[in-house]
This record gives sequence, structure tokens and C-alpha cells, in this order.
Amino acid sequence: MATPGGSQNCRENERSSFQQELSWARGGIFFYARFPFVTQKQSALSRKEEPEMKRNLLLFAAALALVVTTVASAQSTKVKVTVPFSFIANSANLPAGQYLLQSVDIEGKVLAIRNMETNSTNLVMFNSCTSLASVKQTKIIFHRYGERYFLNQIWVAGNNSGHELSPSPREKEVAKDFAMHEVVLMAARR
Repeated sequence: MATPGGSQNCRENERSSFQQELSWARGGIFFYARFPFVTQKQSALSRKEEPEMKRNLLLFAAALALVVTTVASAQSTKVKVTVPFSFIANSANLPAGQYLLQSVDIEGKVLAIRNMETNSTNLVMFNSCTSLASVKQTKIIFHRYGERYFLNQIWVAGNNSGHELSPSPREKEVAKDFAMHEVVLMAARR
């Protein structure tokens, strides 16, 4: 078989890390093509650094996976609570009833507050808050001003991080006229 570029030995010598050869048959005719690739020779120093860089990259990937898994599991919330009074969450007025509070995003910053009786759902943005020790009981904390209740915090048993709502403009306005009292409801983790 004749190939462009000379004898079989010559073709074998042409193969290197700088070239890739390709041949294929079509209708009894052999086609031959070369694809040159530009590569750089590695210095002795870069060959020594390469295994260390690979090891560091693997360690970083493993640490990142561990952190993402820990954060996702720690911030995942699903709580069922019966609220015996109407309350306000951000700007939504919610009636007394049974509620399911569930995180919507991975970080746990957005919670869906679903009324189990009416099936209506409100999405609320929360901030993270922490305590020195893990809480023993799942609980929901409200701020009470006179006869108005404002959702403030959600804590899940076994965690030292919780969810906290920033006071809304409405809560700040009511706080001018009434003293604040904390009302704590125990909840069931689902």
C-alpha cells in the first residue's frame, strides 16, 4: 500500500506528540490526513508540580462536596405547626390554622408557608441566625404587639442555626405603639 509521505518506516517516525494521523478506507481508496497540534514541552519543574496540583484539586473538590452536602442538610426545613391566632409574615396576613413550613431552595433562605386547610402558600425570604447550642425542640417564635402577631424565627431540633425574618415596616410601625412579647409555639418536624 502506498501512502503519501514515503515508506511505512518513515510514517512511523513522523508520529509524535505533535501530530496525529488519521487514515480510512472508502471504496478501496485509502485516505491519509495529518492533524498537527501545538504543544509545549514541559519543563522539569512543571512535571514535578503537576502531581501536587492534581492532589490539591482533588482535595479542594472533596472539601467543596462535603461543605455543600453539610449546608444543604443543615438548612433543609420541613416543620408542621398549629397556630391558634392570625399572624403576619412579611406583608401577608395569615389566618389561624395548621401550617407546613418547608424550605424551597438549597440554602434554606426561602420558605414556603402553606396553610394545610386552605392549601394557600406564601413564599417568605428568611435570614440565617445561630445560637450557641443546638435547640432541643422544634419551635416557631412570634413577636406579639397588642393583639398582632408577627412571625419572627423558626428553629429545628438538633440544629444551632435557624431562620429569622427581618422586621417588616408594618411591624416597626406597630412596635412604636406597643411593647413586644415573644410567643413560642412548639412544632413537629416532618
